[in-house]
Amino acid sequence: APAATLVMDTGQRIALVAPRTLLGRAPVAVSPWEEADTVPVTDPDRSISKTHLAVLLDGDRLSVRELGSTNGSDVVAADGARVELGDRSFTVER
Repeated sequence: APAATLVMDTGQRIALVAPRTLLGRAPVAVSPWEEADTVPVTDPDRSISKTHLAVLLDGDRLSVRELGSTNGSDVVAADGARVELGDRSFTVER
């Protein structure tokens, strides 16, 4: 079973199974992310960069790392309940 599932505002569901997952329009696992899973995110408005955000799993802890995207990323709720990337957003389901 996945450690967590990201639920995109578009309805897309992304099961997190690897310690590192890269999200973007067409993510590429370049250094230092060679071991990361890459998951394309549905983004009709093209507001998400090609490789936009890294999601890191460490036990029960989930964190995100901005990868220098054009439109940025933001953790909206204090408890990290919603993350915005470009015009898209996701919540975390455990």
